[in-house]
Amino acid sequence: MLGVTHDPSRTALQSDGSCYAGRSTINSFVLELDLKVTADQALAKCRERGLVVRSERALAARAGSHHWHLRVPGRAGTLELNEWQNRVWVKVHPMRDGGLATALAYELAALPESESSRRSR
Repeated sequence: MLGVTHDPSRTALQSDGSCYAGRSTINSFVLELDLKVTADQALAKCRERGLVVRSERALAARAGSHHWHLRVPGRAGTLELNEWQNRVWVKVHPMRDGGLATALAYELAALPESESSRRSR
């Protein structure tokens, strides 16, 4: 599921296949993208890019869920990673992009489905 939450005119595909997203504005919506990989695989990709888990908890009213806030130490920006009932997704709030979270969210959403994520469905 792709939440219609970001102005696509501010997003550009880079030559290396990654996405660059311009800074969000106050009037922007929350970006929400479903992932085709497991939460563990998404966390591993985030760690490869220098992000660390700043908090981990369950989503309110969603028993058995997991919700992580990830950041690059010393930089602004927060990527939210969520897992619940075999669904994994990322969210970026417009005032928490920090110049990197939106691009990383698109990068994670573009990862191909893994064998382990197919087995968990």
